[in-house]
Amino acid sequence: MKKMYIFLLFVYLSPIVHALDIDKVSFSVTPGAFIPVSSSTDYFGTGFSLDFASDFVLEKPSFLFLRGEAGYNYVPLIRNDTTSLLFTGGGLGAVFQPAERFTFKTALTSGFYYSYLNGGSSGGGNLYYRGEVLHISTSILL
Repeated sequence: MKKMYIFLLFVYLSPIVHALDIDKVSFSVTPGAFIPVSSSTDYFGTGFSLDFASDFVLEKPSFLFLRGEAGYNYVPLIRNDTTSLLFTGGGLGAVFQPAERFTFKTALTSGFYYSYLNGGSSGGGNLYYRGEVLHISTSILL
């Protein structure tokens, strides 16, 4: 498990290390909730997620960026157990910024996830593919 955390840290921080210009790097933290609907309420409770991403805009062409991402999902099961999912990956995206604090993004990423039952010893992982069709955001300068 220690190797997994080191790998997650490496993938997340690698775009930062190679960045020469801090204006070319952006970070995002995205909280989320898993709310069961319909018949899934028989199996799952309300859970949460936390995703981290770092984007590094390339010099040429300047509308493309590299993305590193990592995250954690937690979902309680009705049978008094919980499941966790860790993932990490990377990919490529495109950005369009019509104004200084207004951005449109789209991205494709892939990576590896590992899911396990918190109360037991069973778990497993696989590759994942993820697409961000359209992300519209405003930024706040700190």
